[in-house]
Amino acid sequence: MTSPQLPQPPQPPQSPGHTTLARAFGAVAGQYAAARPGYPPALFDAVEELAGRSLAGARVLDVGAGTGIASGLLRARGARVTAVEPSAAMAAELRAGHPGIPLVRASGDALPFADRAAFDLVGYAQAWHWTDPARSVPEAVGVPPAL
Repeated sequence: MTSPQLPQPPQPPQSPGHTTLARAFGAVAGQYAAARPGYPPALFDAVEELAGRSLAGARVLDVGAGTGIASGLLRARGARVTAVEPSAAMAAELRAGHPGIPLVRASGDALPFADRAAFDLVGYAQAWHWTDPARSVPEAVGVPPAL
């Protein structure tokens, strides 16, 4: 004898996955580039103070660079910036707005740099929360040399 199946309560809709949400920015890359505010100079002053060095001449990796807001401001302070961005649409906006900044299409969870000493500083600006810390922490720690 089998027991009758009881009705199940409705399940809440599944939220989109973390990766899906992160990729959603590509659909609005132009609007993002036009509307996203920059960063105050005091932020970069604090980075210099904490790093114990000037950004001028520093080799900086800007991971999750998006449309290049932080990349452009870092470059304006004299940093030699390499931008890393996984989204094609965001990368296109970065290239259009900052054509002189080298751009690598990659994720912060898997940085494609064999020469880990090629960068003095690594930053994620507004992108750290889109990474998987179990993967991105070893990547971030492995990129810059010990300061």
